[in-house]
Amino acid sequence: MYTISCEERDAAFYFALEEYCITNFPAEEDALFLFWQTRPTVMLGKYQNAFKEIDSSYIHAEKIDVVRRPSGGGAIYTDEGCYQYSFIVDGQNQVIDFEPYMDRIIHTLQTLGIPAERNSRNDIAIHGQKISGNAQYMKAGFTVHHGTLLFDTNIEHMAAALKVDPEKLRSKGVDSVRERTALIANHVAPKTERNWFADEFRRNILGQEAHILELSPEQYEAVQQLAEQKYRRWEWNYGQSREANFCVSGRLPGGRIEIALQLDHYVIQDCQISGDFFSSIDIETLESALRGSRFDKSDVANRLTPVLSEGQLYCITTNDIVALLFPEA
Repeated sequence: MYTISCEERDAAFYFALEEYCITNFPAEEDALFLFWQTRPTVMLGKYQNAFKEIDSSYIHAEKIDVVRRPSGGGAIYTDEGCYQYSFIVDGQNQVIDFEPYMDRIIHTLQTLGIPAERNSRNDIAIHGQKISGNAQYMKAGFTVHHGTLLFDTNIEHMAAALKVDPEKLRSKGVDSVRERTALIANHVAPKTERNWFADEFRRNILGQEAHILELSPEQYEAVQQLAEQKYRRWEWNYGQSREANFCVSGRLPGGRIEIALQLDHYVIQDCQISGDFFSSIDIETLESALRGSRFDKSDVANRLTPVLSEGQLYCITTNDIVALLFPEA
């Protein structure tokens, strides 16, 4: 395993670095691990509607970055009080599989005396309170799994910056972000410094055979250029939401999904599928399949079935989508 040392605090830079590493992966290595921090940032899931997930006035007033991930899942708040990690592995699964990566994170935390446990599809918790969220995507034959560790994050900023779905909180049996979330700093020895935690965590993940690399000036510039051309653009971070005249949403086993349709004489002219779900296929494939379909239960099912195989939407099936669009009377 190898790692790249960087001192950036820009989430757009690190998402660009992940993508750059996929296309410039050393042939002799089978895995890359990145460990990084950001300035105050809201990271949106790939399929989310930005304007429904954030408090725009608060974001602007507090100068908080907004960056969309290339992976699914829900919006998260990060700052220098938490750590981000990325595994980039040569080999692409057909379906999302969190378990091997989350198990490694949990084992490492437990090694450091932190009573971490998995408590949902993609969350790690201490005594039922979330300390880590995880997300995953596949690209060009690689699996990218990334997540966050809340050490001493500013929970007040987190609660104010995000518009959290009340239904999601109720599903966790809590009433607020503050109640749902824990900080690792409160579960380690008193006076444990942030840097000590980071160093020990990184050392345990990488082991004794880690190769530490530095980006050359040319590589650094290439990553910055990709960040500028994609991950810092308004079109990527905000410009993916379209108006619709029919919209349904619901929380399914694999996460919340919202389907917005533009209908003309009950024919689907446009479609946008958003939410905090995970997908191993390009969601545009499903949206394209529905365009031109009659807004009819059997027609929609017939359009989706050939393009959506089992497991491609994590814990969401064609039948789930059809039932959401056409609930039984």
